[in-house]
Amino acid sequence: MSLQFPTAILKRFPPSEGGLLSHLSRNMSAEMLLEIANSDHGNGVHENTAALDEICRAGKAPEFLPWHPREVLSLTRWSEPTDHDQIKDYCDTKGHTKRAFSCAVLVAWDFKCEYGDRGDSLVQLVYSCLILGRTETELLGQLLTWLGPQLVGYDDALVLIPFALLVVLLRLDGTRTDQQLPEQAVASIFEGVKQHSIACFGEETQDSLEIDPGLRRSRWLSLAKELKRDYPSNQLIESVVTLMFKSIRL
Repeated sequence: MSLQFPTAILKRFPPSEGGLLSHLSRNMSAEMLLEIANSDHGNGVHENTAALDEICRAGKAPEFLPWHPREVLSLTRWSEPTDHDQIKDYCDTKGHTKRAFSCAVLVAWDFKCEYGDRGDSLVQLVYSCLILGRTETELLGQLLTWLGPQLVGYDDALVLIPFALLVVLLRLDGTRTDQQLPEQAVASIFEGVKQHSIACFGEETQDSLEIDPGLRRSRWLSLAKELKRDYPSNQLIESVVTLMFKSIRL
């Protein structure tokens, strides 16, 4: 089983495997790469720096991701850059760029192996792209539509990817006051979440689904809560949010 998005979604977000990582690579300075390379208390800094520099120059993830730099990318994934300091009027764009870059590489790797922390890397990537801006969010949507059809047998991702795409779609094309939402797209995404949830976990357990406990559940729940807050009267979005709350229990 894999995710197949309708034509309207593919037209809105033309699938692209490497567009986001290539864009983020161009925004990575030597200083930022060194900071990532040093994140494991300086262990393997030279090997990490060389590997990260190679990824940036290529603008794409390698076919195989060895310990150097996989460990420092994983550690950077857990960093928590400032979203917005209201007192200082400051957003840590540099920190979010480093985290998004790290997560984009990890997502490419995580979905190729059975032991990758797919949901953790993906949700951190979603958050940082939303904060970085429209360009990064557009490119994230293109990555998600490319990624979906590649996932054969990854049960949790078959639920999380369409939900992440819904978040991207509404951030770019919908506002709190605009009720002219792309209803067909929202409906198709909801159906994808629902059907894959049933297929992966079973019809009889649909009201008590649990995504892999290794996921950063609180982040996925926060995204669901934000949609519920921003679109309180949209029944389709309410249905998606309800299903996500059932699927991810703290």
